[in-house]
Amino acid sequence: MTSGYRMAESECAREFPELPKSADTPPNWPFLTIEPAMNREAGMRASHDELKRLLEAGSLQALKVFRLLFPLKVVGWALVITAFGAFLLASMRWSSWPLLTLGDIGLYTATLLAGFLIGKALTKLLGKATINLVLFRETVFKMLWAVGLAIFGWIVAWAHLWVFDRLFLCLGRIGRFTLAPISQSKLYWGLFLCLLRRS
Repeated sequence: MTSGYRMAESECAREFPELPKSADTPPNWPFLTIEPAMNREAGMRASHDELKRLLEAGSLQALKVFRLLFPLKVVGWALVITAFGAFLLASMRWSSWPLLTLGDIGLYTATLLAGFLIGKALTKLLGKATINLVLFRETVFKMLWAVGLAIFGWIVAWAHLWVFDRLFLCLGRIGRFTLAPISQSKLYWGLFLCLLRRS
């Protein structure tokens, strides 16, 4: 917003010099308060780095706040290591169980390819509605998956909206980029209070 505002201000003055200039004091828009941090003005280096980190995380599709807070990074890596450890334990426990052979890979590949080609051919010949009846098992699986998402998906959505999304919004408050850098403990305490205010 700040960049767009300044670009529009500059381009309007250059492209339309005949427009009358207002004698009023320019409005003090809240989004302009981060301009010193954006421009790396004196004493704003830490705020600039934090703003840049926040914008880089904001460009991600998911897990934004996990990139910004060290405790959440630790939790994320702990979950990854736990999952990997569970996989290793399962591999050792059932190491002699034949999971996949070269023949199995060839058979699965041929079956998938044949199913894909036959499905395409039948769709062309019989139409999509008839194929949906033929692929009844797959349709039932999709319906069960949708019902499962409807029943349990709200838990993930709630956790995201009420905890992680709020944390990200608290981290992006404009006031954080106009103040001197604060310690991590004060940051976490401030985020906690921010979450309470937003609830």
